[in-house]
Amino acid sequence: GGWRGGRGSFGRNEEPAEKPVSEEKTREDDLERDARTVFAQNLPIRATESELFEFFGRVGKVRDVSLISDRNSRKSKGFGYIEYHDKASVPLALHQLSGTQLKGQTVLVQASQAEKNRAVTQQVAAPPPATGPTKLYVSNLHLQIETADLEAIFKVFGPLESCSLTQDQITGKSKGIGWLAKNSTLVW
Repeated sequence: GGWRGGRGSFGRNEEPAEKPVSEEKTREDDLERDARTVFAQNLPIRATESELFEFFGRVGKVRDVSLISDRNSRKSKGFGYIEYHDKASVPLALHQLSGTQLKGQTVLVQASQAEKNRAVTQQVAAPPPATGPTKLYVSNLHLQIETADLEAIFKVFGPLESCSLTQDQITGKSKGIGWLAKNSTLVW
C-alpha cells in the first residue's frame, strides 16, 4: 500500500506477492520497501520501461519502477518511484545518478520521504486532542502534480477530509502549494 496508489506502474516483480500475516508485518514490509526506494524527478516522459530500468540499474538491480501518470491521458508526468532489490543501491543512486542526463534531460534523484514520515507517525505517543481537522500546508510541489497525485501520496497517513492545490487565478495552473486536512484523531 502507500504511495504507489496503483498509478502508472511498470512492474517487474519477479517474486509473487505474498499476503501479509498482520498489519505490523505490512508496516515492516512498507518500511523495508521505502528504504530501497528513491523518488526521481524530471524523467523524460517518452522514456521506455527498459530505458528506465537500464538507467537506474547502473547502480543496482531495479525491482520496480512506479511512474506518476496523468489520470486522463495516462501519460507520464516525469516523476515517480524507483525500488531497488537492495537498499545499498539508494545512496549510490542519490550520488551517482542525480544530475545526470537521460534522453537529454537532467534527472533529479531524492530519498523517498515515506519511510521518515511513517517512522515519525509510529513514534507519536498520542494523537492531538479532537478539536477539529488537522491541517497541513505543503509547498515546493512540482507544478505538474495534480490534486489526485497529492492525495495518493498523503493517504498513506489515513483518510483525508480535503486536499487542494493553490492555483493561479488567471492561468489556472498550480502554484506548487497544497493544503490537506484530516480528522484530528489521526496523526500525520
